[in-house]
Amino acid sequence: MCDIKKYEKIYEDIQKLQLEDTLQLILEAETEEQRSFYEMMAISSCKRNRDR
Repeated sequence: MCDIKKYEKIYEDIQKLQLEDTLQLILEAETEEQRSFYEMMAISSCKRNRDR
């Protein structure tokens, strides 16, 4: 089994990222897969901020 607490901590850290941080991650991604993941996080962040 995986360490649930470890992934909960990662989730919490991701939730704290500012849009500027996510954009920096996108720009500095080493692979297309990483870039896609960070883009997904940026979209989620925008939606979360819009709904507040």
